Amino acid sequence: MAVPLRQVLDQLPSVDVMLDNNWTLLVYACANGNVDAARTLLKRGANPDHVTKDCTSPLIAAATKGNVLLVDLLLEHNANVNVDAYGVTPLIAACANGRTAVVWKLLESDADVNLGTVAGPPGMGSSSGVFADMASRRRPGWRAAAVGFTGDTSLMAAAGAGNLELTLLLVERGANVDYMNSKGFNALMRAAMHGHLGVVAALCRCGADPTLVRPGWR
Repeated sequence: MAVPLRQVLDQLPSVDVMLDNNWTLLVYACANGNVDAARTLLKRGANPDHVTKDCTSPLIAAATKGNVLLVDLLLEHNANVNVDAYGVTPLIAACANGRTAVVWKLLESDADVNLGTVAGPPGMGSSSGVFADMASRRRPGWRAAAVGFTGDTSLMAAAGAGNLELTLLLVERGANVDYMNSKGFNALMRAAMHGHLGVVAALCRCGADPTLVRPGWR
C-alpha cells in the first residue's frame, strides 16, 4: 500500500530536501505531471523557484512537459516566470519543446522574450566542456529543455526547433531578431543550421539581417 505524501513529508527534515542532482520533490512532481502532489508540496511551503544542477526548476519542468495546469499552479504560488536555470528559462524550455499553450501562458505572465544568460552551475563556468558534463549529470530519460549556457533566447530556441508559429509570435512580442549569443549564433543561423527554410524566410521578412557573420568567420 502506497504511503500518503503527507505522511512522507512529516518524516522529512524539509519539504525541499534535495535528492539526485539537487532535484526536490516538487521538481519531481512537476517533471512527472503530478498536479496533486505539487499542490500538496506548495501548500507545505516548497520552493517553486528551486534550480537544479541540470538546468531545471519546477516551472521549467512543467513548461518542458507542456503542463498548463502545473504552470498555472506554480504561477499562482508566485513562481518566478523568468527563473534562470543556468541559461534555461521556462519560456525557452516551452519554445524548444513546442509547448504553444504554455508559451502563451508565460507571455501573459510577462515572461521576458529576450532573456538569455551564459552562466553555468557554480564551479563550472560556461566553457564548452559544460555540455558534456551536464549531459552526464542528467537523470535517465530527462531531455534537455534547451541548449544551455551559450545565452540562447526563446526566439533562438523556437527557430532552432523549426517552430514557425512560435517564432512569429515571439517576434510580434518584441523578440530581438538579430541578437547573438556568446558563441556568435542568432535565431536565423539556428534555423538555417537545421534546415528550417520556412523559419529562415519568415525571420528575413521580419527584418533579420542575413549578412551578419559570427565573429572570426569570413
